[in-house]
Amino acid sequence: MQGLSLLAIGDPSYGHWAYIFAKSVKHFHPDLPIQLVHEPRTISGIEREPFDILTEISPLHSRRGGRLSPSFAKLSMYEYYPDWEKVMFIDVDTLCLAPFLDLFDIDTDYQIQCAGTTTQATGIFPNMLWMKIENVRRIFGLPTEPIPGVNSSFQVMRLGAAAEAVYQDALRAYYHFEQHGSIKDLYMRWGNKTVNPVFPDELFFNVSLATKSGYMGKNPIKFRIPRSGAFEGVQGCIDAGYRFLGFWGDKRLNDRPYQQAFELMVKRYVNPGAVMSIDRLLGGKFVTQN
Repeated sequence: MQGLSLLAIGDPSYGHWAYIFAKSVKHFHPDLPIQLVHEPRTISGIEREPFDILTEISPLHSRRGGRLSPSFAKLSMYEYYPDWEKVMFIDVDTLCLAPFLDLFDIDTDYQIQCAGTTTQATGIFPNMLWMKIENVRRIFGLPTEPIPGVNSSFQVMRLGAAAEAVYQDALRAYYHFEQHGSIKDLYMRWGNKTVNPVFPDELFFNVSLATKSGYMGKNPIKFRIPRSGAFEGVQGCIDAGYRFLGFWGDKRLNDRPYQQAFELMVKRYVNPGAVMSIDRLLGGKFVTQN
């Protein structure tokens, strides 16, 4: 059995993101089971209908140092996955554009969206901006290992020892950084707090995967996020083979044509009056800072 797992904690906008995404997925795959790992407050304003499994997350995993920590929650997700053979994890600030069940057909035990690796000793790796490479190597003891640049918004795995090890080693890296690093070691921050800051989960997935092989292909899925260039429109995305519109990352990158396309697509799947506007959805997001 295989299914999709989502995470919605903190601001209620993430409950609305999850609802919209789940409805768009069910439009193409009505029989695909969807799990929502959540905080009750986050989903208090949405219908439960598109979710097959509702799993409440422990505050021990959704909070760190007394503060909401989406990154620590994501690093803890393996503990919450259902007893399925394969799990796909996608961030909820996403919209499904096309069928995607073939993405479950992986030839390794774990895959994550990845833009490549680097063997450089120092400097900035453009695909991994959370920390300068010399700091990654020094703090985590990775003198020569290829360091990947992952996007943890998409993961697909076969549950078992290999996938579990990815998460366990990422959590170990997180705890190590709490003891031996500081926010000053980061090149780019997630959120705007310097007291009890949220450390980026992708940094720790990168560290975990730097000691492993066979876990990724370059960009294993086709998704469109508004990083650069003119937006080609929804049909242009579909024609190009994209499966998802993603609002992952910095909300300032989401230009108005992209937002308008999202709003038009939402009308295909849900009653727009039952969900927050795109402005409110984006307003509730964390902001990346550097």
